Amino acid sequence: MHVWWADGARGEDRAPFRFFAFALTAEAAIDPGRTRVLLATSDVAHGLGDLPNLAFVERDLATGKTIAETPVLTAREVGDTGADNVSDVGPAGDELARKVSERLVALDGKLAAEGWQVLPRCQAPPKLASYELVGHSEAEAIAALTVPHTCPEGSVSLVGEWLTVRGSAGAVLLRQRVPVAPPAPEDPATYIRSIASAWLDPARQALVVRVVFTRCCAGGDAEGPADEWWVRKLRAP
Repeated sequence: MHVWWADGARGEDRAPFRFFAFALTAEAAIDPGRTRVLLATSDVAHGLGDLPNLAFVERDLATGKTIAETPVLTAREVGDTGADNVSDVGPAGDELARKVSERLVALDGKLAAEGWQVLPRCQAPPKLASYELVGHSEAEAIAALTVPHTCPEGSVSLVGEWLTVRGSAGAVLLRQRVPVAPPAPEDPATYIRSIASAWLDPARQALVVRVVFTRCCAGGDAEGPADEWWVRKLRAP
């Protein structure tokens, strides 16, 4: 995982500011007992002001339920800089970046000592953004966004309300209906649910899926539903 500063500008006078950003290189791991999964997420749900924050979320593999959540930075740490959110911290952000880097190194060491292993990541097909879907029909958008992810030992697909996982020989390891929540009244636009990332390990009977919502099929900047993380235990291959 990496942390860096990026320069930007905002406001009518285009005043410069520094933006705290994260990149994740490994986002899902499983414990030696094959009962728990650790997710490294970066979202506003664990955020600081209006920006995402890294958080480590431990889930029970059998139930998918959250066992623990640990944000990398706390609101107090950012608040101690005197800023409203991370993008305003200025030079004090260098100290925050140092803390984040140290905590990631410590976590890597702890997980390695405990025997956690990174789950195999699936290969995502090319994705279309909302603006690329403008003018297309909903059927065309669905077809473009629901191409299966190919994995080292199988595939994962989400079409409509059906999540399907297949092993390397094509056998179905999981087929589950996942109902779609109704749209928010303040934004009745159509959002197509699709897989953004997936990790599949049939030998450990583990599946992790990050689901995103893409607005279809008109222009606009409305914010759609938050990403969803699904953890599922598979039947033995």
